[in-house]
Amino acid sequence: MKPEDNAVEPAAAPVEAFTPDEEPTYAKHGLTSSDLFNRTERDILEIALEDGKTYTVDQAKAEIKKFKEGM
Repeated sequence: MKPEDNAVEPAAAPVEAFTPDEEPTYAKHGLTSSDLFNRTERDILEIALEDGKTYTVDQAKAEIKKFKEGM
């Protein structure tokens, strides 16, 4: 596996679509294959995130927390 395979993939959007105040968003696959999260967290994201939507890292962390609180 190449190191870039573990990188979080940004959602397709033109660069000018982001202002400095906005966090970049990522597709579900980018977050679930990222080293930002451990294996358990990535499994939770597979369940909690919707295909076709994009999320910031903070939103993904919030989804993990919400999932764990519901257990």
